[in-house]
Amino acid sequence: MLSITSLLRDHSWKSGAGERAKNGRSRGISALDAAIANKYIPAPRPVVAWTVTHACNLRCTHCYAAANNRPAARELTFHESVSLLDDLRDFQVPAVLLSGGEPLVRPDFMRLLSHAKAIGMPISLSTNGLLLDDALADKLAKLRVCDIGISIDGTCATHDKLRGRPGAYAAAIAAIHRCHARGIQAGVRFTMHKLNYQDLPSVFDLCLREGINRLCIYHLPYAGRAGKMQDLGLTVEETRKAITYVFKRACMEHASESPLEIFTIGNRADAACLLQYLEKQDPDRGRTVRARLEKTVGHTDGSNLATIDAAGNVHYEQFSWHYSCGNVRETPFSRLWSDAADGRLSVFRHRDAHLPKRCHHCRFFDICNGNIPTRPDAATGDWLAFDSGCCLTEDETCMPRMFLAPR
Repeated sequence: MLSITSLLRDHSWKSGAGERAKNGRSRGISALDAAIANKYIPAPRPVVAWTVTHACNLRCTHCYAAANNRPAARELTFHESVSLLDDLRDFQVPAVLLSGGEPLVRPDFMRLLSHAKAIGMPISLSTNGLLLDDALADKLAKLRVCDIGISIDGTCATHDKLRGRPGAYAAAIAAIHRCHARGIQAGVRFTMHKLNYQDLPSVFDLCLREGINRLCIYHLPYAGRAGKMQDLGLTVEETRKAITYVFKRACMEHASESPLEIFTIGNRADAACLLQYLEKQDPDRGRTVRARLEKTVGHTDGSNLATIDAAGNVHYEQFSWHYSCGNVRETPFSRLWSDAADGRLSVFRHRDAHLPKRCHHCRFFDICNGNIPTRPDAATGDWLAFDSGCCLTEDETCMPRMFLAPR
């Protein structure tokens, strides 16, 4: 996740879960919990995206989880899920994102959420919003859920077409209104591809019109049903055009003192594009941004980001459903993540040595670290190959490094 707004104006998202994730701490950690976590001190503590169910009440064209109206085989039971949450709390992961499918479809979802809040686990929620009625919004507010992401795919017509249901857009907007009325921060999640990227300006306008203070813009992952949409992924030129528009709008909102926070997800080359944008627009700011980006060590999947699917399989990133690093039924997540015995997980901890030559020769290597492995894995079968989602030309990658951080 790249916070465009934070980089442009030294301002960061202030949600409770976001703040705790940044600080790497959560409430309710006892001395015993700390002792358990101390066994794994050298291990990175990842933000965990947990798909609590594969079932969904929609069948979206670009669903990276390929969700349908049925739960996955052998989804974690309530008691297994509670054990997982306890292990994640003991391991002191900074935050957990509950996703799906559609998480609100799961019958015991509110019981799981209640347990998570009772043990002090910072929770975010990703939903399509269709089930978020007044009664459920009241319950979420009572549990002090402070960060909900609701998917919007463009204009009303575009959204309903991609979601396969008339009225889906109106229901999502109504869910946002219900959250705001109860003091719950509700942000928008927008995935770009050829069928909707022309609606990007309207999504920005929606956020400003509805008082939405967080916009997450996803690049299309080659996973799930989206894996069959590779021909509908944006070209390099289209990606560059779209991301430049994002930078321009971010600067406009900055100038107008808008509270809108803008993030991009799924393409670490965005950071390099932002630096090149600042080379022309604000070189001094560019040097500051480069110094900050170098501290993030580029792509952090398999280290500071993990995904657990509905059946308990652990994945090194949000979109790598085809490859499992292990299962929490067999090995607690804390031990699996700490031991890093799985081959790919082990490589991720020292990934730079395995990247293609073009990446090593790139002047943005230390802020990207090879981009996203799912795209080359899906396109070529080689997860360590060059990522075609990179929208930098070879000339740009080999230009002199103008924004070297001070040493």
